[in-house]
Amino acid sequence: MRIAVNKADEIYLFDKNDVLTPAIEIDESILPDDFFSAFAPGYYLYQDDKVIKNPDFVKPDSPSIEPANGNNSLASQAAVLATIQQMLMYQAADIAKLKQGVAKV
Repeated sequence: MRIAVNKADEIYLFDKNDVLTPAIEIDESILPDDFFSAFAPGYYLYQDDKVIKNPDFVKPDSPSIEPANGNNSLASQAAVLATIQQMLMYQAADIAKLKQGVAKV
C-alpha cells in the first residue's frame, strides 16, 4: 500500500493498488483499525513509521470554487486552484472507500 504525505506529515491520499507516485510504501498492518472507514485528507499522520490520528485535524467547510471578489487577479485564481485541489483529494478518498467496499463484495 502507498500513501501520499504533505510537509506536515498529514496523509492526504492512499492507494491500495501500489500505483500512486510519488508515495511512501507502507505495510497495512501499521494502520489503525478504522483507517479506511474514517479516512479524510489530513485526518491521519505518518510519523516515525506509524500511522496515527491527527490531534489537530479540523474538518474543513465545504469548498466554494468562486473567488470572493469575482476578479481575475492572480490571488483569486490561486485560491480557486487550491479549492479544486482540495476537492480532488476528497474525491480520491471517496473513490478509495468505494473501491474498498467493492473489494469486500
